[in-house]
Amino acid sequence: GELTNMICGGAKALLVDNGFDLDLTTPEVISDIGHNIEHKSSAKILMLPFSSEAGTFYVEVSFQKKS
Repeated sequence: GELTNMICGGAKALLVDNGFDLDLTTPEVISDIGHNIEHKSSAKILMLPFSSEAGTFYVEVSFQKKS
């Protein structure tokens, strides 16, 4: 969970510094076999896979314009 917060916080800071006006939803950590994720946005989703000695994990992100 803390890793997700660090990634999102860093990404938000970089994007805001480059002129983007954005809001982020609270990151969620889900660890279960056979789970179903429902995103709050209908935008396309980018899934980034990571591997470590502890196992594989994925970070999913999506961006949607403010209405």
